[in-house]
Amino acid sequence: MIALVVGEMSLRRRFTRCRLLLLSSLLLVLGALSTPVAAFFAAGSLEWPFPSRDSGQSSAEAIIVLSAWVIPPDEVRTEPELDASTLYRCLKAVELYRTLGPRTIVLSGGRLPEGIDYSLADAMRRFMLTQQIPDSNLLVEDRSTTTYENAVETRSLLQERNIRKIVLVTDAMHLPRAMACFRAQGIEVVPAGCRYRSAGFQWVPLAFVPSSTSAVVVAEAAHEWIGLLWYWIRGRI
Repeated sequence: MIALVVGEMSLRRRFTRCRLLLLSSLLLVLGALSTPVAAFFAAGSLEWPFPSRDSGQSSAEAIIVLSAWVIPPDEVRTEPELDASTLYRCLKAVELYRTLGPRTIVLSGGRLPEGIDYSLADAMRRFMLTQQIPDSNLLVEDRSTTTYENAVETRSLLQERNIRKIVLVTDAMHLPRAMACFRAQGIEVVPAGCRYRSAGFQWVPLAFVPSSTSAVVVAEAAHEWIGLLWYWIRGRI
């Protein structure tokens, strides 16, 4: 943001008044979209329809957990580590398993980068075992690479076990697209969101000050809305 302002000042002599006005307007828009207020409404537009608790969860026959990503091995890590989103989702599934009672947990996520010989779902399974979830209650779906494929590939596993109603665990902002994909496959879905970005918001002066964190949230929300539109155009939801 500061760099853009400095850039504008340095180019004042080269730009016409009309172009400067256009550039200034763009800076104002970008600044407004990078504020906590903008992030609150952007995230809320996706999250507000889905409370963190739903009365229908107790009657679901399985818990589906969608992967996000992992941090690959490097000079510090000897094994891939779950990224923040995947970790939160797995912890949410563990909470549901202990609250609702034992039931099947389906871990959905495809292959990792070249050089890693197991999938995102396998990485999630390894973590779930450290949380004392019995391996007999874990199913691995390791072929999907998109949200749409998560739904398609998981449906086959559910049909084999005659499971018709699930609790779907993913980031709250991802729920609208994910739920639409699963429902399009004829699966009854109950939401179980995590990582809510629109919770606990406070109307303080700093809420109107641009920040990189808020800009990331707005960008993620935009990604989800564009994804919903694209899936609708493609007939996937």
